[in-house]
Amino acid sequence: MIKLCFLLLALASVATGLIGRTQSSGVRGVLVCDGKPAAGVTVKLWDDDRGIDSDDLLAAGKTNSMGQFELQGHTDEAPKKIYDAGTIQLAGIYPKESRDCLH
Repeated sequence: MIKLCFLLLALASVATGLIGRTQSSGVRGVLVCDGKPAAGVTVKLWDDDRGIDSDDLLAAGKTNSMGQFELQGHTDEAPKKIYDAGTIQLAGIYPKESRDCLH
């Protein structure tokens, strides 16, 4: 009986660790509009959930005077790698682009 309880406890610990892993991410880049730095623009970092779980806001911030931003979103661990988004031209229209004017 003790072996069975230990086995069930071990399986539950493994299953919880695999299912409930924390998602963390980071991104940095520069926003420009018509070739000029886009200062004070709100940038949001979302996770991409599939299925019935809705996407979660991981972090939000604003660009500095040079249009630069860096965001890290996590709950209990830091990202191992920061994604470099490069320079993004805001005057263009991109596929699947969405704009959020509610801050």
